Amino acid sequence: MATSRWTKGLLKKASTQGDNPEVHPNADDLATAVMSHEGGVHRYNHLLEVADTLLASPSLALTPHSALRRHLEEFSPDALRYFEPSPAPAWVDEAKLRDASSLWEENSVAAIAALYALSLPCTYLYRNGVPALYETGKLTKHEYIFQRIHETGVFVDDVMSTGGIEVLNDYVPDEEEILVNVLRQLDPEGDWQREIRGRLVRAAGEEGPPELAARVAEEMEKRRKPNRFLWGRGYLTARKVRFLHASIRFMLRNPGMMRPAAAEGHDPQTLTDRYADAPAPWDEEGRGAPINQTELAFGLLSFGYLIPLGLERMGCRISRKRKESFLHLWRVIGHVMGIREDLMTEDWDEAIALLALVREEEFGPTPFGQHLTVALMEFARSYFPHLTTGLQRRLPAHMIVDQLGRIDPSYPAMVLPADVLKDTKRLGPRMLFQAVMLWVRLYYAVRDRIVGRIPLVGETLLSSLHRSSEELIASWRDQFRRRPFNVAGNMAWVRRRGANPETEARLERWRRRMFNNLAFSIVCLFAMVAALVAAGVVTVVPHGLLEGKWTVVKALGLGSAVFGFVAWLWMTWRMPRVLAARPE
Repeated sequence: MATSRWTKGLLKKASTQGDNPEVHPNADDLATAVMSHEGGVHRYNHLLEVADTLLASPSLALTPHSALRRHLEEFSPDALRYFEPSPAPAWVDEAKLRDASSLWEENSVAAIAALYALSLPCTYLYRNGVPALYETGKLTKHEYIFQRIHETGVFVDDVMSTGGIEVLNDYVPDEEEILVNVLRQLDPEGDWQREIRGRLVRAAGEEGPPELAARVAEEMEKRRKPNRFLWGRGYLTARKVRFLHASIRFMLRNPGMMRPAAAEGHDPQTLTDRYADAPAPWDEEGRGAPINQTELAFGLLSFGYLIPLGLERMGCRISRKRKESFLHLWRVIGHVMGIREDLMTEDWDEAIALLALVREEEFGPTPFGQHLTVALMEFARSYFPHLTTGLQRRLPAHMIVDQLGRIDPSYPAMVLPADVLKDTKRLGPRMLFQAVMLWVRLYYAVRDRIVGRIPLVGETLLSSLHRSSEELIASWRDQFRRRPFNVAGNMAWVRRRGANPETEARLERWRRRMFNNLAFSIVCLFAMVAALVAAGVVTVVPHGLLEGKWTVVKALGLGSAVFGFVAWLWMTWRMPRVLAARPE
């Protein structure tokens, strides 16, 4: 049921807060401790590198003489606790986490499309949100914007994939050990002892506290349940993003504490250059805290609510229960990222109500929102399959109009330049785009109703699509040595050896080949289903209307089997070879 607990006053108060002040260790405090020292940017990036190693080899943190252990000891106890597993709230549901991850992995290619066509453009409508940070820095280099767009894809894939957010169950002692500990705690004067035969006796007397048995039973029930902790690749990625946000808040609030601005006459190129060059601290009175709780809550909705919504608009059928599992996973991520509990929900109607209030209060056009959207379209264009030259160039804008325009018809005009928006209204390109979307909806209809119910073929198809999406995400990152979520420094944009425009061209050809092979597999599946349906239809046709009826049925049946085998062979043999051939 929809709720009225979202109010303008609640959002206004939340807009004055950065990291959740009630959570410890607090990311803003940690960023202040790390960034306020000389070489703060280097210490920030170094801490993230240590965290990466900690995730890959957690046992090294327990090894006294390991280099990782020595590096960990360089940082404050709060820094170490920040990247350790954290207690899982009682409301965390592991079954819902698995359900949400499976929804992502079954639809990851389409979900990435929804991310770039709906989620990100929607965030660019937030007048005083993250885009304002880019505007403040006047960062016009597309490499920087592309990196942030790419990091969003890395973040979503890390937290959504199976095992991205893990729930670790603590050790639980056996029943007798629990009972001894409970009795000694609740009745310390009883001096409870275990006899030789194992029986527990109250050594200090016969009578214990009143209602001891009931209190023992209640405490035993609590202790039988293991303590749970959150961990995993996605957990650590969410912690990094939270730390990145806190570090940006620190830089915006304290431009004078950053390293000296670039030399006079030299245009600053990096994030830290820009913030160090800022004439004054961030205007919190007029704009709220930078990357504040309201913005973070909306950002959570842009993933947890808008991605399933975008999938549904492509033809994917998702039950309300599964959509709320998706919201549940993002509520867990919000908890890890330090978002207030009263700003999160896993109820679908509540999510609609919160988004509606944020739209009413915060959405509007900004010049830099358009700049970001143009950069987003340029970034996404090289990932699309080769269609016609015109459609490939226009496809991102058509997708944004199709997805964002369904929330509000006026929104596309707020983020798209006028000439681009006008181009999307031309009849020919619109018809071509609708044909592409019809093909996508046909894919979902065939997959959900027929192919998905064939265990071997359905599982192979979903596996191929998910691996393809992960290779897509990796294909752009590989050209640079920079780690995701680092704060830009002097060496922020150093290409790997051999990475040049020719490499980019090879990557584009590889992406085209990957999409073509995927399309061929899916077309074969369509042909398999069409032949199977045709065979079923022919079986009910009277003999008088079709001579050689059973010969036609056999031919269609054989054709269906051949197409199905080719599709399976292409996905299990050909696709892995295409994906493995990604230029590096």
